[in-house]
Formats: sequence, structure tokens, C-alpha cells
Amino acid sequence: MRNVAALAFLAWAGCGPALADAADIETGYRLAVERVQKHSDHFWLDGHRDGEHALSRAWTLLADWTAAYLNEHPDATPKRLKRAAPGGDLDVVPLGPRTMLVSAEVGDAFGTFFIVDGANGPFRPVWSIRRRAGREAFALLGAWTAKAAEGSCREAAGEGNWLRCGTLSGTAKRLSDDAQGRPRFFIEAGYSEEAGNVEGEQLSFWTWTGTTAEPQFVTTADVNIDDEPTRFDGALLKVRVAEDYRMIRPWWDHRERELDWMFRVGPERIEDLGKTPVVPEVDTVDEVLFRAVRHLPMDDLATREVQAAVEKLIADADADGERSLGTYGSTTVRHADGQALVCVPAEDSGNLIFTLTGPFISSLSITPDESAKGCPSDKP
Repeated sequence: MRNVAALAFLAWAGCGPALADAADIETGYRLAVERVQKHSDHFWLDGHRDGEHALSRAWTLLADWTAAYLNEHPDATPKRLKRAAPGGDLDVVPLGPRTMLVSAEVGDAFGTFFIVDGANGPFRPVWSIRRRAGREAFALLGAWTAKAAEGSCREAAGEGNWLRCGTLSGTAKRLSDDAQGRPRFFIEAGYSEEAGNVEGEQLSFWTWTGTTAEPQFVTTADVNIDDEPTRFDGALLKVRVAEDYRMIRPWWDHRERELDWMFRVGPERIEDLGKTPVVPEVDTVDEVLFRAVRHLPMDDLATREVQAAVEKLIADADADGERSLGTYGSTTVRHADGQALVCVPAEDSGNLIFTLTGPFISSLSITPDESAKGCPSDKP
């Protein structure tokens, strides 16, 4: 049956216009990549129009090549397509029997997403994440354009808008279909950084209508590069993101406050359920410190003795011109006998050990740490 279907398709294709040759497109693609490399530092373009045009052309030709290859190899699997690709770190997520969502990179840095569709005949590129329609709905999608890949983009955009600039690369995950039976997918992409343990990510949800992909939701978050990956838990999509605590300063290039950003993928809509702390005990300590600075009530979170000790710590920090606690190591949490011991290695104070029963702090002890070894491990 598969052979009959393939022959029927080839016979139909022979009656139409000649299809593009994948080998010819590959030659043009490689020339475009060479020009991109001449105008980039492997992270951003140098601002010359030739580099911008070359990158746009390389992305376009990669989509053309994918369609041509699938037309020449109707039974190609996503793995076979990836092996055959002319570079580009190409990955495929099927949206239907003959509809392929493709993620790819040009020059190991300049990522893109596109869809090739053969539902009504030969495969052809039908959508790109660079399309203007998506950018009109969500300005953050402008980061996927060649213009946004220029190194000067972030400086021109200003600190509050630099996430509208690239470069980006990432992966896609298939979601369940919506109530109308239309395929949906999720894109998680990281912004290029020269160094560091934290990177910005762009998260977006899309619906394939049969003719185009429509963005449903686009946002950004910071992530620690060594954190747990995004995963599914039933109908929930959990994205591990990271932030700074309000009062406990990080001691290195790392966001200490880890959260799971959860989305419920329902048939009618994708619902943002908000962020849940991965280590709620440290959130409680940070909240008590925050309230102490602002002289807010905290009887619901700590004993009077703990409150007095925390207020003294804050007063000492204020005397040094700081309104937060500096640290010299990672905060740790140990669990034993139904309690949690949260240790904060505070500069100039030593190890602060908060004892919690549920969300309530019953005691605080301060252990001098002249050797600066930091807190004990998180294992009891």
C-alpha cells in the first residue's frame, strides 16, 4: 500500500511544474553560510547589510532544501532528514502525516523555525517564525529576524527591550491538539550569551491552522543553564525558571530562587498557572527578611525571638549600607524529624540556620564560620 501511495504521489508530481533539486539548493545554502560567517563572531552579525541579507537567504534556502529533500525522499524519517541536512543542526517535529515543524541553526548560532507542508501536493515552505504577522501580535518575536541578530541591536533597543533582539536558538515540543483538532506546539529558545551560568529564554505557544502557525502566548524568563529541563506532568507543562531572591543576594553568577512555571494545556486554551517555588522553605526565610526591612507584621511566619534576631541582622546590614544579606556560598536545606533546616551563609555574620516546621520559623541560630566553608550539604 505504501508503494502504491508513493507511486501515485510521484505520478501526480510529474504532471506539475518541475520540483527544486535539493543538491542545487544545498550549494546555494553553503555559499550563504560562508557569507554569514564572514559577517559574524559566531554570536551576532557585524551590522553590515551583506551579513543580514546572507542570513535571511540561508534561512530561506534551508527551508527550501528541506522541502526539496522530502519531495525526493517521500519516506524519509525525521532522523534521516537530520542526518542528510547540510549543517544547520536540523530537528523535526511532525504536526501531521505531511506537515513538519523544523528547528535549525545557521552557523551554530542563528536559530530559526519553519514549517514545510505537503498535505495538498509536493512539500513546500509555508510558514516561518520570522513572519511579520506574529511580530505584530507579540513584539518579542522580532528577535528571530536577521536584523535583530546584529550585535548593535541590544544597545539600540535599550536595557528594557533587549529581549526583542537575538540571536536565538531552541527546540520545539508537540502539545495536544486543541478542541478543533488543530495541532499545537511549544517553542523554548535561549538567547545567545558569550559567557555565564544564566541565560534568557523565550517561551511561546502556537497553533497550526492548516495554513499558518498562530502565536497564542509569548513571554521570557531567566534560567540557570544547569537546571532541570522542561517536562510534562500529565496536562501540565513545567518550565524550570530562576529569579533572584528579594533579600538573599546570590554569591555567584547564578539565580538562587528556582521556580516551576506551570501551564495547563487544555482543549480550549493554554492556561498560565503561575510560578511555584521549588524550595518553599527558603522563600519563607526571604519573606521574613523582606518584612523585617519594611517593618511589616510577621507573626504568621516566625516567633518573636526569631523576629528580633532578624531585625538585628537587618539593622547591622543597614549600618553597612546594604538592605539585603550578602552570601559567600549556596543556601542549603536539610530535612529531619519533620522539620527543615535552612542554612544561609551570610557575609559578616556566619551561617544562619533557620528551623522551620511547615511554613513557620521556630528558631534561628548563628554559627560563626571564620574558615568560610559555608553551609553543610543539603543531606541530613
